[in-house]
Amino acid sequence: EIDDLMYLRHAGTFECVASEKLTIIPARASFRHASQLAVSAVEIWATEGAEVVQQLAMARMMALDNPHYDAILALRGGSVMGGCGVLAVGELGRLERVFVMPGYRRQGVGRALVARALEICARALLRHVFVQVNQENAPAIALYAQMGFERLGTHEAWCAKKV
Repeated sequence: EIDDLMYLRHAGTFECVASEKLTIIPARASFRHASQLAVSAVEIWATEGAEVVQQLAMARMMALDNPHYDAILALRGGSVMGGCGVLAVGELGRLERVFVMPGYRRQGVGRALVARALEICARALLRHVFVQVNQENAPAIALYAQMGFERLGTHEAWCAKKV
């Protein structure tokens, strides 16, 4: 799997969608919603059975215990729409697991999540912010570019597949 690695050269101020239609909360504030999002995100790409999906989703939930990781959720009317996380180490920040549920894509949810994540980075005084995105995910790449991210290089990951 080859992903683009993008870097935010100039942090700006981004308007985060704040309306009654969209509420952004810390993921630690709603285990139920965070769990629903984790399962939905894993189900999209996992080809294994339900048991493996649950294990992978639980592994994602364990990241919430990491003191260097802040996660947020986007909610509308009690339904989870998407989520995102920020991993901070020293002066480095990395946006992780930016995910919008399929029914809510292209409605500004991803932009609101990334804007709020960048607020977290600014408050933590992070000087360098990165994001890794699949090269085939053109809408996400366009969003990150609109928000000031530039392609820095690629990241290759190898994993074993069942034959």
